Amino acid sequence: DSTLLVAWIRGYQAIRKTNVIINEMKNSNVPYNHAAYSAEAIALRSFVAYNMTMLWGSIPYVTEDSDLMGWIIPSSTEDIVNNIIEILDEEKENLLASYEESEATMHLLKPAVLTLMAEINLYLGKNEESKTILELLSEWNDKDVFILNIPSSEEMSIPEAYKDLNS
Repeated sequence: DSTLLVAWIRGYQAIRKTNVIINEMKNSNVPYNHAAYSAEAIALRSFVAYNMTMLWGSIPYVTEDSDLMGWIIPSSTEDIVNNIIEILDEEKENLLASYEESEATMHLLKPAVLTLMAEINLYLGKNEESKTILELLSEWNDKDVFILNIPSSEEMSIPEAYKDLNS
């Protein structure tokens, strides 16, 4: 299917571009918040790689622009996902928490990355880590950055209309 081929090509284009940005940030003396922009590029690369892994399983996982072997040898889904969560955990404190911290209007903000981390932890079966992250996200409820409603135990129970279906 050409749609899948286009998704594959665009996914790797995005990964390559983020790797270039990360390398350029390391070597740049432009007065930007290097840590924040680098963390944002890493988070974007992680988002793309995670979604590609969910679509195709084991894929070539490339974290350096010059990593030629990474382009050839697929990494296991488990290795990729574990590496992504490890990298995001290291970088999350460098991310901007709100648009107020930057003159730019488009950023991949910390709440979005924490949401991705919660999803990845759920995928890995790390429910307590996901719950901790979701509780941390609730701090943004009052900041008009992120709205999160964690349902109570009663709200998570099976609705009456569906109880007969499970009998």
